[in-house]
Amino acid sequence: LEGRTGAVCCVLEKPYDLRNYHAALRTCDALGVQHLWVVQPEKLRAKAGRNPYAGDPEARLLEGAVTVRRFASTAACLAALRRRGFAVWATDLSQSAAGLEDTLARADLSTTKVALVFGQEAAGISPEMAEGADCRVYLEQHGFCDSFNVAVALGLCLSLTLRRRPELRRPLAPEERREARAAMLQALPP
Repeated sequence: LEGRTGAVCCVLEKPYDLRNYHAALRTCDALGVQHLWVVQPEKLRAKAGRNPYAGDPEARLLEGAVTVRRFASTAACLAALRRRGFAVWATDLSQSAAGLEDTLARADLSTTKVALVFGQEAAGISPEMAEGADCRVYLEQHGFCDSFNVAVALGLCLSLTLRRRPELRRPLAPEERREARAAMLQALPP
């Protein structure tokens, strides 16, 4: 658990492509981000009691390494982020969004935790998330396509954020460490 940070949380809002969820899980693990939160799409909420995203043994192991929390609504996720002290930065392609690099350069992150939110593959963030976010950010692009794949955007945003603002690589709090250790042990195959 050394090198893990709890000061950055990734949020996927209603992803419908399981490959993007798995890629996000791997990226969080590889970059040492402990928290991946998911607002489940309505069609997957009907399968309560079962993890609709776990489709392979590697995902199960990674879910032991990364703390995954699932929410039935955007409002519940935003409330939980606020309770945990996260500033909410939602990725958005609208004209009112600011460049991620500029936002990183201006923000005081010495004691703040940041939740980077990534919207649904085709639709982006919901109006509720756009309204509830502290700021909306975008990644600069220089090509002809409209946007990045959500898993690619997550990897680029996380990498840029952690590289530009190393103070976010704060160690896990003792409670986070205990929870993460217990989840890792539970995810190990028998």
